[in-house]
Amino acid sequence: MRTRQLGMSMAVALFCIAQPAHAVSPGMFFSQKQDSAVIVLQEVIPVGGSSAADLFHRARVWTTISYVSAKDVTQFSDVDAGIVINKGWFPEDFVGTPVDIGHSLIIEAKEGRYRYTLYDLQWTGPQGKLPVEECFGKDGKPKDTWFGGALTNTRRQLRSLLASLQDGMKPDDWQVGDQRTSLRAPVTSRDVVYPRDKAGNITFQDVVTVGGASVDDLYIRAMKWTTHAYVSAKDVTHMADKKLGIVIAKGWFDDTIMGAATVITGHTLVIEVRDGKYRCTIDRLPWSSGKLIGYGVPLETCFKSGDTPDLGLRGSLERTRGRLFDMIDSLRVAMVKPTENW
Repeated sequence: MRTRQLGMSMAVALFCIAQPAHAVSPGMFFSQKQDSAVIVLQEVIPVGGSSAADLFHRARVWTTISYVSAKDVTQFSDVDAGIVINKGWFPEDFVGTPVDIGHSLIIEAKEGRYRYTLYDLQWTGPQGKLPVEECFGKDGKPKDTWFGGALTNTRRQLRSLLASLQDGMKPDDWQVGDQRTSLRAPVTSRDVVYPRDKAGNITFQDVVTVGGASVDDLYIRAMKWTTHAYVSAKDVTHMADKKLGIVIAKGWFDDTIMGAATVITGHTLVIEVRDGKYRCTIDRLPWSSGKLIGYGVPLETCFKSGDTPDLGLRGSLERTRGRLFDMIDSLRVAMVKPTENW
């Protein structure tokens, strides 16, 4: 998912959503235009046993993980008010026409529940900007089949975004033994095996016990490792919160295909620390040719079936897999090493 600031003032943003009668059920949106002149998707979701502060922090973490740069996307956040306001976009291809789908998203947290409001939906393409509302005719239906297909794709993207948010707002009481990353599976003459989650997404995850180490100790170790592991920790670190015990970094690997074309594989690294243990997760791996760092197609699309790579990509996928496992191994060494008492 790519993101950027869309340039709408805070005052205008709040004015546009201060009309609860215009909110529609996300399960129905885009089936036809609503009575309102503005399409607003809004829902209140209960999350039992979660405080307003917990939900606020989960919203921040979700934003940091979900967008290429939360620094650019987050327009406003306040823990006391329990609110996060984001403005982002993601790319889509409508029958060969590249289009960016812009959106504004407000996440508000209260005790045991949160509310999202998704609005300011617009397409930006070669011909300029087009609000989604203008894609409907007077009868409330898409103007033509092209608009109908484009609205279907937009609905799919937005549903995926909201499903991801709902998952990110749930409590996550991870325990030692939750890791999905097994030992390095051997690379066969045909396959390159990456660890995957239940949905089939490539996910490296490791949960490690570190006896006698406090949250503060492990947080400092994680930050020191991040500083040494990347060329510039300032550039790749998107969240570092000692109180929450979390570090989120976004980096990339350079590689070549058949010794010629340069390819970039990005990654999102999340290190979470608690007393006596830590969890490392590496996922969201965009793959692209050239220098489009942070963008591109999911690495999963580089496989033609299962663990069998597309023609010409096997060598690059092997090297990328090895480097990701090396990261996990290097972090483990740094995290279990006792704090030096000099």
